[in-house]
Amino acid sequence: MDRNHIEMAVTSLSAPATHFGDDRAAQELARRCNEFSADLVRTHPSRFGTFATLPMPFVEGTVEEAVYALDTLNADGLVLLSSNNDGSYLGDARFDPLMAVLNERDAVVFVHPAIPVIADRIDVKIPAFAMEFTFDTTRAIFNLVFNGTMERYPRIKWVVAHAGGTVPYLVD
Repeated sequence: MDRNHIEMAVTSLSAPATHFGDDRAAQELARRCNEFSADLVRTHPSRFGTFATLPMPFVEGTVEEAVYALDTLNADGLVLLSSNNDGSYLGDARFDPLMAVLNERDAVVFVHPAIPVIADRIDVKIPAFAMEFTFDTTRAIFNLVFNGTMERYPRIKWVVAHAGGTVPYLVD
């Protein structure tokens, strides 16, 4: 960091995050990652911050880990993927218990794109990350808006990676 004149960095875990089919294993992995990052912040408080990872789409474990990360580890925020390995997106009503917890805490949520589960069915010769990251982010943000999540939970501060996908072009 010093060599590249970087004063501070915020750690976050991007795709594929921690969920590989087993809810409890995902929750345990998220906890280990979050405790590692919190230790890094404690050891170098002027150099690092952290956006905690969650075991999405496992709602119960995700709520538990969000509370632990924000209230106990003092994470600066959370990172959520635009979509999950079960095909669900941010804005799905089943994630409302998480949104309520985040809203209560005025949480910062960093949205990072994922390669959606439908990517293998899209018949184009472009690598999925090169195109789908942008569109998956767009689907997530539009889903959050269309389903009223942002209106119901207005205290969540959303930070969207990659300039918000195509949302800035489609907002009107």
